[in-house]
Amino acid sequence: MKTVKVGTRLTLVLLLALTPVVAIYTYWSVARPTRTYIDDLKRETRASTRALVPAVENDLRVDERDQIYDVLIAIEQRAQRSIPAHPPGWRNPVSRMS
Repeated sequence: MKTVKVGTRLTLVLLLALTPVVAIYTYWSVARPTRTYIDDLKRETRASTRALVPAVENDLRVDERDQIYDVLIAIEQRAQRSIPAHPPGWRNPVSRMS
């Protein structure tokens, strides 16, 4: 049987014991802020939708489609300034209205 130094054995045991702990902690520390960010985006989307629906409903009742179109164009322009590129498969919702 080959002898192993105590320091080498201790290093290997600690490495094997701590690797899963560090891996789990790393996953948790990345997943938690990501989940918080996604929840914030959902909350902001719901708030924007609640604010936009009454205005769009009123414009649809009096058949002011040009105003709806202008609002959607303004929203799209603001989104294009804040997002560097659209994801693959993204379609312009305004272009389907005309």
